[in-house]
Amino acid sequence: MIRAVLAEHGLRPNKALGQNFIADRNHLERIVSVAGLHAGDGVLEIGPGIGALTRELSTRCSFVVAVEIDRGLVRALAKTCEDLDNVKIIHADILTLDLAEVLSEIQTGRAAGAAATPGDLRVVANLPYYITTPAIFRLLEHRENIESMVFLAQKEVAARLAARPGSRDYGALTVAATSAGDITLHGNVPPVAFYPRPEVTSTIVRIDTKIPSEQERRLEPLFSEIVKLAFAQRRKMLRNALSSLAEKDALEQAFRTAQLDPALRGEALSVADFRALAAAFGNLQNRQVDARL
Repeated sequence: MIRAVLAEHGLRPNKALGQNFIADRNHLERIVSVAGLHAGDGVLEIGPGIGALTRELSTRCSFVVAVEIDRGLVRALAKTCEDLDNVKIIHADILTLDLAEVLSEIQTGRAAGAAATPGDLRVVANLPYYITTPAIFRLLEHRENIESMVFLAQKEVAARLAARPGSRDYGALTVAATSAGDITLHGNVPPVAFYPRPEVTSTIVRIDTKIPSEQERRLEPLFSEIVKLAFAQRRKMLRNALSSLAEKDALEQAFRTAQLDPALRGEALSVADFRALAAAFGNLQNRQVDARL
């Protein structure tokens, strides 16, 4: 079917855009099952391809906005989804799109389509591998408006998302995602399930977002800066990695306040530890943040 639709519109998979379409309906159903959609939910889909997953989503929720960067696929989607009155296709790059505006539109469309059955706003996506990490970071910036995210990611990226402190895979992406929500992995999808076949295995990932506290909101920029610095050069001790944030004495004071050893490396710290450091540095910078968590 995929080949026939592409041929009909004079298209072929674009390797530069990481186009690997899900060709196995069983795996489509697995993704939808993990998403756990309800009738009143609104969904943001990223990279709908020719609309196979889009159709599955549209039958289970109130409203779907599918964002596709490829102009040719947008033409194909207009045909394959023309009978779906609760689907809107947007031709755009998810990395530059005004997400706040789109999420607001989904909220409005969802309410209009299911006023009697209010639901949540969710993200479901077969993310192209080359944008997986930046797309996740962008989505996490808007987590207060997103109930959950389910997406296919390269197996190695999924391992990074679910990594534990001290492990090789633990890094800035892990801390950012774990800070924003609860991460669960729901099994792998083999290359044979796609057309064309990628060279790697994919994993179904779900992130159930958490609404940040008021303190977490205030600390977010500093928290993010500390995490990025801590992992910019993984082998650096934290006292050196974070030296740009304060003078030596103040730096040592912040670590004492957070009850952390400045000789540790970033990979040894949990999300709670990074939050404690952010609060301690926040106090040093007179941000009126309570250092007690």
